[in-house]
Amino acid sequence: MIENERLLPPVLADLVRRMSGAEAEHFTQSDLSSVLLGLGSSVVSATESLYFEYAVVVGMTPRPEALAARLRQLEPLGLCCAPVVVGLYTLHDVTQVLLLRYPCSAGDRLVPVDECPGPVLHVHRARFLEDLRRLHDSGQWHARAHEGSAYWFRGTVSGTLVLADWSALCSLESMDDPEEVLGDVEETLNEIPVFRGSEAGAAHLARVYTDYLRDPRPTRLPELARALVDAGRGLEAELLDAHLAGLEQTTVQEGPFRGRTAYLAQRCPTGEAGQVWLDPEEMGAAVHTGTTWLSTEPVSGWQLRAWRDAGRLSFADTQAMLGSPDDRSPVVNLSPEEAESLCAILGKHLPSRSDWTSARKHLTDDEFDALWRDPIQVWTADRLAGAPEKRVRASRITSAIDPAGELRLAASLRQMLADPGTRSDGVGVHTARTPPRG
Repeated sequence: MIENERLLPPVLADLVRRMSGAEAEHFTQSDLSSVLLGLGSSVVSATESLYFEYAVVVGMTPRPEALAARLRQLEPLGLCCAPVVVGLYTLHDVTQVLLLRYPCSAGDRLVPVDECPGPVLHVHRARFLEDLRRLHDSGQWHARAHEGSAYWFRGTVSGTLVLADWSALCSLESMDDPEEVLGDVEETLNEIPVFRGSEAGAAHLARVYTDYLRDPRPTRLPELARALVDAGRGLEAELLDAHLAGLEQTTVQEGPFRGRTAYLAQRCPTGEAGQVWLDPEEMGAAVHTGTTWLSTEPVSGWQLRAWRDAGRLSFADTQAMLGSPDDRSPVVNLSPEEAESLCAILGKHLPSRSDWTSARKHLTDDEFDALWRDPIQVWTADRLAGAPEKRVRASRITSAIDPAGELRLAASLRQMLADPGTRSDGVGVHTARTPPRG
């Protein structure tokens, strides 16, 4: 048995046995097609299928044999995006079968990159690009690598990016624009949309988070981290994973806050402007604005639903506050008083206009824009001019910035807040927490 064959899962080990043992003289391409169909493998092309981290390439001699030789020559490059040869088999009808394996995706199921849940992490983007630079520098190329992402696959667990259909391996000089292909790959990488999660993922997160609030055992956290990914909360998932690894501090690897220091402590840290904190109170990320810790996203449906179901809220009409059936959506149907009460229940307060102005001053454009991912306005805790003493009221702001760098108050502010208890379906809730004194 070839060394790599010892790693095979039972179904593929049985297939190899049938192709190389006593049954080989009766095993045909038609038999192989039936086996692959029964495995539920992903079809890459007319001659290639994927099953977990394995690829099966079928063809008439000598094509698979030549591909095997070329892939073995690539092995010294150490490419994560390329497979290694497991074995080459010749069937009774002279069909050759090449069995390949992607070692960087061991135990993983490979799916098209645009169908895989979870964000494409920076580390995987960088490794994929570095692999293709190495391939390019060796004078070789994958002819389909730069033609969009149709042949890009990704591990559902590892997140590793790989290329399928290595029959497209060719010499670099055969390409029309050999110096442009890497730029095309980088452009496609940048166009891969940020995963925003699914509605089903957010509903599942609400249930998992509810269970955790009711029984906050550390053993529940890994499931919560996975649920955060499926709901599109990649930053929180990344930070929770770092916490599970035993870290108290890390550097954000993904998204607009990439490169920022992040705290993973249970207690609110002092921090500095631009730093990030995984706030365990609402299982959400917060960024230091220079004046306060401000939630990076408005309160979402999955959070409100979990707080309600875990018995932490006493609002009479939380269902109306949820508004959208999609729990990824922000909670918007609250009065300013309800918004303030919600923050207080969490041990927080509504951010003030000065908090937002400070955020605009200390955060990059991408970071500040990330706070406004959804086109909503948010309540703030500024006192309305002329309001009775000791009566803190809320106002609302838009994300618009005037030329002087100040946040612009909504024109309808005073009129909208004339009546206490006014609700609006277009105003969300960011939360804030004052850092402890250093």
